[in-house]
Amino acid sequence: MLGRQRQVPFWRRLRSWVWPSMGWARTGRYILTRLGRLGATPHSIAAGFACGVATGITPLLGLHIILGVLLAYIVRGDYLAVVVGTTIANPWTFPFICVANYELGQLLLGGSVGDPWAAVGLFKQLADELLGLLWPLLTGAVEQAQVARIARYLSQLVWPMLIGSLPLSILAALLVYRPILRLVEAFHGARQHRRERRLAERARRAAAGALEPRASISSPGQSRGPGL
Repeated sequence: MLGRQRQVPFWRRLRSWVWPSMGWARTGRYILTRLGRLGATPHSIAAGFACGVATGITPLLGLHIILGVLLAYIVRGDYLAVVVGTTIANPWTFPFICVANYELGQLLLGGSVGDPWAAVGLFKQLADELLGLLWPLLTGAVEQAQVARIARYLSQLVWPMLIGSLPLSILAALLVYRPILRLVEAFHGARQHRRERRLAERARRAAAGALEPRASISSPGQSRGPGL
């Protein structure tokens, strides 16, 4: 009775996950507002967000939040800000992040660069091999050659991506820390200013309310004439 009476279709939930219903601009403002409302210092919020961004760039899917929390513990960052920062890895950005990690990793490892479709091809081959492994896993007829091909694709793809993500993660964390710090400081300053204005308004109303009984008490005496 207290739950949702009308179930949201799966395709609509999937669409809202890929493309926010409120739009990307309002979503960005909402995220910044949520960051500003966290009960932590500006440095803690900015550091936690930077840690989330840094781990979100790595290819270690499923470990972004855990690694971000560990980094935030070291730099005294806010854990909730870590979760917000990991949203940099979303369905729209992660393919580009993966290609950038792969290209930079190939460059650092001395491999061939300049062909981003090579990473896409490796992704496709790895996905085909993983899908082809499902039925052998269920039937218990896994071939050693198939496992070897998957291991080869993983080494060709994940290792360059992991190496390339290290400098990109550090660079991204350094780039987002200062702007987030300034935004949170401005948000906290504006909130403190609004709080002081409300307190001053309450004090003014309290002072005005305390003067009204005195005025009402003194008014009967003033209405009497000198001959009465």
